[in-house]
Amino acid sequence: MPFLLRPPTLAPGTSHYISNASVIAARAALGLEDPVRIQFEKAEKAAKPLANWCRRRQHDEVKSIQLRRERKAPFFHQYVAFCLADDRGCFRVDRRQLPDEGSPLDCTEEAGVEAYETIEEIKNLEHSIYSPSDCLVHVEFGSGVRIELIIDICSAISRHENACIYTVQRYNCYFYAQTLLLCTVCSENDWYEKYIWGSGLGSGTLFGPKDLETFHMPLEKLTKNPNTVIRILDNHPKSTPIELKDEARPEKLLLNQYDSAWKVTLRLIRPQRKNSHSSLMKSVSIGELQAYISDMICAHAARVEHYKVLLGCNALEVEQDIKRAMNDIWGKHPIILGQVREVEAAVPNLINRRFKPQQGLKRSTRVAKDRTDDWVRVPRRGQTTDF
Repeated sequence: MPFLLRPPTLAPGTSHYISNASVIAARAALGLEDPVRIQFEKAEKAAKPLANWCRRRQHDEVKSIQLRRERKAPFFHQYVAFCLADDRGCFRVDRRQLPDEGSPLDCTEEAGVEAYETIEEIKNLEHSIYSPSDCLVHVEFGSGVRIELIIDICSAISRHENACIYTVQRYNCYFYAQTLLLCTVCSENDWYEKYIWGSGLGSGTLFGPKDLETFHMPLEKLTKNPNTVIRILDNHPKSTPIELKDEARPEKLLLNQYDSAWKVTLRLIRPQRKNSHSSLMKSVSIGELQAYISDMICAHAARVEHYKVLLGCNALEVEQDIKRAMNDIWGKHPIILGQVREVEAAVPNLINRRFKPQQGLKRSTRVAKDRTDDWVRVPRRGQTTDF
């Protein structure tokens, strides 16, 4: 592609891994562990650091989890941060390109580049050596979440045919962090359907702009879980679906519309004043959380269309593909609590403490009262799941 056709910067959603000497020295001075790469279906030597990390924390539980967004332009990198119960530490999970990626611009191609996911220790949820960040979503769990769930969702993403790679337009840091957080919350709120985004978003099923306009949030079916407190950044704008009417409007108007949608979201990422965290966050239901994440997906998809000459896709395609991939990860890849095969192979007896699976009938107690009773066969908490 001619150089002049390239945008001045890559589209939002990419990030550079800052692995310079000053960062390494700062981590050492703070007594923090080295980042661990999240690898599964690789050679045993490559997967062993993650296996050792899991073994050291096999009894730990997650008390709270956040979706955070860095303020540094042009990438506004997103990641997940979580805090363990009993003050046993805080960690962040990131998706980036390889630090030494030889062809970084290949991330703009459909084939993408190798993804580089890490989990690293941090001092607290707001701590970052790389760039100041803001909390977009904060979830507090009344009863701890087993840390294996986080790792198993990462494993499910790594097994997805498309989402296992890094592409700037779809499967970037935004996708990874939002999928990880949403799947964790769905699991802890007893969501037993095989989809997160309406059943019409299954693989191979196409839908148009009109379907998106009337598209409901399936998680609205769940009533508020008293054991889970969800808060999101307040004053988040409502976004509308992208209408594919390029032939009906001048290109300049389309770009202005999409740029406006993106800038509205970026205005949310502003420095917080001291002690202002609670005033910027509001409590919501899981359905409202889903709508909030949907807005972010729409805004990112709109921004990607700015670079459609380079990236070769439009906003509707990007939104469809992202939500389909989330559905596939949730519905087609069993998230096996504490039983990731690669980790188990590297660390024998990691899960021997688990009891034998026993399934039974259980009422979906957190389904809204106006729905008919729905009895489903589901595994008890902590068992092998297939949803």
